[in-house]
Amino acid sequence: MTTPTSPRTTLLTLCLLLALAGPAFPAAPKPVPTKADIPYGSHPHQLLDVYVPPKGTAPFPVVIWFGGLWKADKHAPVEHFLPNGCAAVAVEMRTMGEAVEGKISPPVSVCLFDARRAVQFVRLHAGEQHLDPNRIALGGGSQGALPAIYAGCPCLDSE
Repeated sequence: MTTPTSPRTTLLTLCLLLALAGPAFPAAPKPVPTKADIPYGSHPHQLLDVYVPPKGTAPFPVVIWFGGLWKADKHAPVEHFLPNGCAAVAVEMRTMGEAVEGKISPPVSVCLFDARRAVQFVRLHAGEQHLDPNRIALGGGSQGALPAIYAGCPCLDSE
């Protein structure tokens, strides 16, 4: 024996099936780094990925993008930068959890030190990656914003 279903139940079921099926169009593939896992320090989490635009005139302006403070991560929204002729560097840093385990106080200092070191490294090796060392911007999503602000603060240059 079948029971009639309401139009609302049918619509909800259809929406659920469509949501579970995923997007109708596949997402564009994420760009592959021009050069990946470049160490800027001796720790396994001190790594950079460099993304250089496929076309344009070098040296390219660059955005250095910082990952998380609690979880080792390197990513950058390169899909916004590359099409506009801007290179990107995704930075992975040591984490605050590692600093706590190593009894480093304050724990955030390792992340901030790594941010400054990464900027220094990018400037020093800009020519090798076709980057303009005089046109560098810093950024980071969520937790990555703190090291970006710290490394970009001109008042710290005298330290």
